Formats: sequence, structure tokens, C-alpha cells
Amino acid sequence: MRINNYLLDIGKVMSGMVLVNILTVITLPIITRIYSPEAYGSYQAMLALILTLGAVSTLRYEMSIVLPKKDISATSIVRLSVYILLGVTFLYYILTLFFHNEIAKYFHAPEYAAWLLPLLIFLTAIKPIYLSWYSRTRQYGLVSKNNVWEQLINRPLMILFGWLSPSVFSLIAAYMLSKIFTTINLVTRSKIDITKFKKKLLGHYMKEYKKFPLFLTPATFANTLAAQAPMLLLGLFFNAAVVGYYSVVQRLVNMPMSLMQQSMSQVYYERAAKELNEKGNAASITLKTIAALSGLAVVGAIFLYFLGNPIIKIFLGKNFHEAATYLVLLIPWFVFRFIKAPINYWELINRQEMTLGLHFFQLALIAAIFWIFHSNARETILAFSLAMGAYYLINIMFIVFHCLKVLIGKKTA
Repeated sequence: MRINNYLLDIGKVMSGMVLVNILTVITLPIITRIYSPEAYGSYQAMLALILTLGAVSTLRYEMSIVLPKKDISATSIVRLSVYILLGVTFLYYILTLFFHNEIAKYFHAPEYAAWLLPLLIFLTAIKPIYLSWYSRTRQYGLVSKNNVWEQLINRPLMILFGWLSPSVFSLIAAYMLSKIFTTINLVTRSKIDITKFKKKLLGHYMKEYKKFPLFLTPATFANTLAAQAPMLLLGLFFNAAVVGYYSVVQRLVNMPMSLMQQSMSQVYYERAAKELNEKGNAASITLKTIAALSGLAVVGAIFLYFLGNPIIKIFLGKNFHEAATYLVLLIPWFVFRFIKAPINYWELINRQEMTLGLHFFQLALIAAIFWIFHSNARETILAFSLAMGAYYLINIMFIVFHCLKVLIGKKTA
């Protein structure tokens, strides 16, 4: 019965993700025909900064909401997370006061869009707080519906505002309004009164879960920044159009990849944990999973190389024809990331320091690539793709060598 409930919970979340991806696929060809690559790229660069800062603006205290035995303790952590977020958002407004002109110039956006940035970060960061609460109370259906509603509001508004004025502000406004609606829905349904709190209690939980801001926050920042850095750096060294081409390709490829990766990750982690408990290691299942993913990756690479170019050109329209070239250049990165992403091997064997070190190495590698190769956009994209492909390949080889070492050591013991 518990297994059935667990699968049902996964199904609720996955169904929402599938609907969101379907809606994105349906609306993306319309959006790329309404907005220019420059407008779309400016929006995606700003969104990259929002997601990066939003991921750490609560100091990751929301991750501890599911841990206390009593709900009353969890509600205190919800309040703590919201108060920290409000304080950090205030700091963002202080920074915007001094740097609003530079922010607007960097993102090729009107000055008033820069003033919205702290609000957009707040709206992005508050959602995980309440999603953690709903995960604790097992309201997965509500989580799924909220994700779907967000896109049902966002995507049509992007199209509507684009017909009226195809600008970067129209995209920002659509994002903001969808976030406002879903945030109000999440907050009101939780029935948690944020104004009721005890200072001593908040201080107690800050100390009890201090490892989250001390260790998880920098790890999350490094991981998120590594994912968003290409868009931020492409905007810095080139122009918004290049960001637009890159981001639309990444979005299209990531949709099917993320669904497959999540499914594979869930199956792998469950079976690897079982093997770890029964045999003392998870080397065998890890090697088999890597082999299976490698086979799928080769098929996907062949498909993208021969058919990706014409499909992209037809699907996205003439404004985004350059994106088809970017797709081919990014294949090495897509292939090796696809193989590695579902394999949470280091976390499974309690070697989180490996993951943290690799995240910071990845971030440094991305910065070095853009610093060295920034004379030509295509050259930079290819160098980035090859470097990231090599990074994930090295990561995979570390895992393979560790697994082989475990298996050989077991045979000789």
C-alpha cells in the first residue's frame, strides 16, 4: 500500500511536469515568431540571474522544513525562511538603488525593469519554501496543479503581451504576473500565519539547522551559477541575440532529457540503495546504468546531428535559424551530461565533498573557457560544449574507476 501511494505521489508530480512541457512545446514556436532573438535573449539572461540568486536567498533553510517531527516546528521554519528572504530582498533593493543603470544596460532592458529584479527574485525564491511545506504534508496534487497553472498563465500572457509590444518587458511582465498569482495561491492555501512567531524559537531553529546555510547554500550557489553562467557570460561577451539562440536550444533539448533523467534517476537511486544495503556497494548497478545511458546517448546524438538542424529551423522559424547551428555545436555537452546527470553516485556512498568540489571546478572551468574563447560566438559555444563534455566524461570515468576498484577489491578479498 505504501509503495502504491509512493508511486501515486510521483505520478502526480510527473503528470504536472509533462503538462508543463507540452504547453512549452506548443507555445514556443509562437513566441519565437513574435519576439526577436534579442528580446528573448535579454529576458533569458535576466531570468538566469533571478534563478541563481533565488536559489540561495533563503539560505536554504526551506530544505529543513520536512525534517522536524511536529508540524508546529515545521511552520516555524517556514516563517524563518520567509523572514530571511524578506531581509535578503531588502538588500537586493539597496544594491539596485546604486546599480540600477548598470543592471538595465547589461540586460538591454528599460531602467524600470531593473527595479523589478528584487521582486522577481523574491517571487521565485518564496515558491520552494511552500513547496517544501506541501511536500511535508504530502499535498503533491496541489504542487503539480500550481506548476501547471503558472505556465497556463505565463505562456499565454507572453503571447498576448508580445502581440501588443514584443519587448523584453512584456516577457518580464508575463513572468511576474504568473508568479504573483501562484504565490498568492500557495501562501493562502497553506494557512500558515507568517505574523505569528517567537524570536527565541526562530533563533533555536537557525542554530539547529545552521549546516544548511553553511554548507548547502554555497553548494547550491555553485551548482546553480554553473547552470546559468553560460547565459550570463554570453550576454557579457557578445549580445542578447546569442543568449536567445543558446537558451532556446537548451530549453528544447532539456525538456525530453529532464523527463528521462528524472525517471532514470529515481529507478537508479532506489535500486542502487537496495544493492548498497544488500552487498555493501552499488558498483554493479552503477556500471550497468552508465552502459544503458551511454547507448541511449549515442542514439540521441545521431538524431540531433542529422535531424536536429532542419527540425529546429522549421520549428522555431526564420528569426532563430542560427539556433540550429548552436544545437549541433552543443551535442558533446548534451551527450555526456545525459549520461552523468541521473547517476547520484557520490551522494549515495556519502561522498558529498566530491560533488561540491566538482561543482566549483565546473564553475571555474566555465569562467576560464569564456575568458579565453570570446572572439567569436560559435567558437565560444563549441569550446564550452567540448569543455563541459570533457568535464562530465571525467566525472563519469571517476565513477567507473571507483566502481571497478570496489569490484576488484571484493574479488581479491
